Amino acid sequence: MKKLSTLLFIALSSLNLFAHEDLLGQLVGDKLGLFYKDHTVSGHINGQIIYATPVETGFGMRLVQRIGGKDYLSEFKKTETGLQGELVRIDEKGTQSAVQFEMTTVSAKDGVMLGRIGDKQFTAHIKANAMEGHHFVNPEFSIELPNKTYQFRLENGMACMGCATKLVYVVLGMLEATGAL
Repeated sequence: MKKLSTLLFIALSSLNLFAHEDLLGQLVGDKLGLFYKDHTVSGHINGQIIYATPVETGFGMRLVQRIGGKDYLSEFKKTETGLQGELVRIDEKGTQSAVQFEMTTVSAKDGVMLGRIGDKQFTAHIKANAMEGHHFVNPEFSIELPNKTYQFRLENGMACMGCATKLVYVVLGMLEATGAL
């Protein structure tokens, strides 16, 4: 009986390792109303409706902003020269422009990402109280910009360093695109 209860305990406990994949995570921070599941982000940033999904092939993220009945697409992906993309900006008059986004260094070992958005350099740090494999469990992000630090966290979810890089692109990029930085 003791062996059976031990086996049942191990079997049922192992199900918990995969529970985060089925849960709806939430990105929490100033000006964020975002949900995260299956590498997809949706909701709003600074009142702007967005939807972001991984690119179909390779490493990257497609970011859609819904403004005035139209979809505006931005893409961040791995290129021959690094991780980069453009972010669409729409001003109050409806004029479209773009800002460049680039990750110059990504270190999973140190939990650090260095990059640039427009002419602003940034350093993003990721930390978590627990790891499951190579995934940060309920990670917290701190992004240092000139004269400002922005923080957000993923509740009820996990992210590997690749996912974390994409989340920084979506959050930081849209904060910049909407004028919140």
